[in-house]
Amino acid sequence: MHDWDSVIVESEAVIVGFAAALYSTGSVGELASVEDTERFFDAYCHSRGRKLSADERERSWAAGVWTRVYDAKHQHTVGQPSTALSESEARDRLHRSGA
Repeated sequence: MHDWDSVIVESEAVIVGFAAALYSTGSVGELASVEDTERFFDAYCHSRGRKLSADERERSWAAGVWTRVYDAKHQHTVGQPSTALSESEARDRLHRSGA
């Protein structure tokens, strides 16, 4: 284990949300778009053999927003341009989370 900050015990929905928001493009250094995240959820649900419930889906979207906002805050704090989450993407992701 190299990244102890990432070790958590959380629901499946939250873990899926983190993965979908960060790693679903397949390209190193490229964050998932909203559409990429939707495709990740669809593929994940197909693989597991059942859909996420409405509550699980909202929690997944919320977890993705949380991790992308965290990254944007870090970028801002260290004086980098904020590329982790645009304002319009944040609104879209928050809407999908039920917020």
